[in-house]
Amino acid sequence: KAELWIEVSKKAIAESEIDQWEEDGEIEWGFDERNGRLIIKGKGPLDDYADGSKTSQMKDYDCWPENKRSPWRKKYEDQIKSVVICHGVSSIGNYAFKHCSNLRSVALPISVTSIGYSTFVFCSHLASVVIPDSITSIEDWTFASCGFSSIKIPSSVISIEGNPFRECANLEVIDDSGNPNFVFAEGVLFDKDMTQIILCTSSKSCAYTIPGTVTTILERAFRGC
Repeated sequence: KAELWIEVSKKAIAESEIDQWEEDGEIEWGFDERNGRLIIKGKGPLDDYADGSKTSQMKDYDCWPENKRSPWRKKYEDQIKSVVICHGVSSIGNYAFKHCSNLRSVALPISVTSIGYSTFVFCSHLASVVIPDSITSIEDWTFASCGFSSIKIPSSVISIEGNPFRECANLEVIDDSGNPNFVFAEGVLFDKDMTQIILCTSSKSCAYTIPGTVTTILERAFRGC
């Protein structure tokens, strides 16, 4: 899989019309104004990251003040339509793509092991994202108010912090097949023991009886139902 993602990353770069790459900590990024594609990669040749011995971490950002926002948001927030994270990048920082309201698709390689708090919050047109099976935990608010109608939780995820999918108005299906740590039943996402309600999706619109096993309902779990 690493070899495949290296090739995908190389192809994305080769097909782009990015004339200048900008550095930000351990990563480099460029924006193709022709098609609205943002490409983020680790510093140096992609082949240096092929065997996994070298990785690059993205910084954590903030929503305010202005100088704490990610640099691509400062310049291109409303123009970004797709994001390609190249193989070798190991983390996606807090608030990295917040309010990128025209973002529609994201490609995350298997080198990514963590996605930060509120990373994609308010990406209201984000219709396609695949969480790689290198992720073990999903943070609170990570995908809040995104536009996708379904998402798969890979078998590698062992914990969900808070409610990462809150206020996703179009979300109807959470695919937990192959993951023993969560249960998706009747449009509701639970922990494995069904003691905690994480989220009620928009597909649940009729009367609902909370199972007797439930002891905790997360904040805004039923908002929008």
